[in-house]
Amino acid sequence: QIVVTTTMLASLARSAQRLAVRRPPAAWSSRAHAFSTTSSTELPGIAAATGLSPSADAAATDAASDAVAAAAEVVTPPQEVYKGPLIGMGGANALDMREQPRPVAIPECSAELDEKGRIYATGRRKTATARVWIYPGTGKFTVNRMSMIDYFVRDFHRDEVTLPFAVTKMAGFFDVWCTVKGGGHSGQAGAVRHGVSRCLNEWNPATLRLALKREGFLTRDRRKVERKKAGQPKARKKKQWVKR
Repeated sequence: QIVVTTTMLASLARSAQRLAVRRPPAAWSSRAHAFSTTSSTELPGIAAATGLSPSADAAATDAASDAVAAAAEVVTPPQEVYKGPLIGMGGANALDMREQPRPVAIPECSAELDEKGRIYATGRRKTATARVWIYPGTGKFTVNRMSMIDYFVRDFHRDEVTLPFAVTKMAGFFDVWCTVKGGGHSGQAGAVRHGVSRCLNEWNPATLRLALKREGFLTRDRRKVERKKAGQPKARKKKQWVKR
């Protein structure tokens, strides 16, 4: 009985912390109040189903309510909540940034800007090369004079090019203008991601470099298709060996 009760309390505490972090501040008090009011009337029925004593069930209920209240008090409300669309436009690997806390303003730029107030960087992946410019804006993403949504038709590629903004919590703060050539869509998406990461790193290395470096976005991926060998079918495949 003690093991089951402790496991229940730990699970409820973790769930309460997750709810407190992901819910907006206005919903915290209502969630905690709803849990405290329903637990006193519904949870005692667990005793008959699980065999726990009423006193142990009541203690578990009170402790769970205290854990919910403590989690709601400890977590501080974010200063701003992102209300824009999903990163990657709702793909299977999309990152939901709509309720994630983020900085209120863009970090101060520590690099020299061009005459249009932009930062430039080059990104490469496989045989693709991307020229990327970023500047303060509302999140508009243009690739080869087309919207990023229209140019990259797969959700995976859309997620790929927006990952640098997700890990640095800069979604919706910058506009991106880039041109990319060479390779296919996978290589081009990787090149754009590399260029965007380099631009953010140039904008403010003290604030943004650590998150980008931890994810490996600043490193040029040198993997390429190996060349075909003369006299053989493919790069590594060999003809069948015949002794005579």
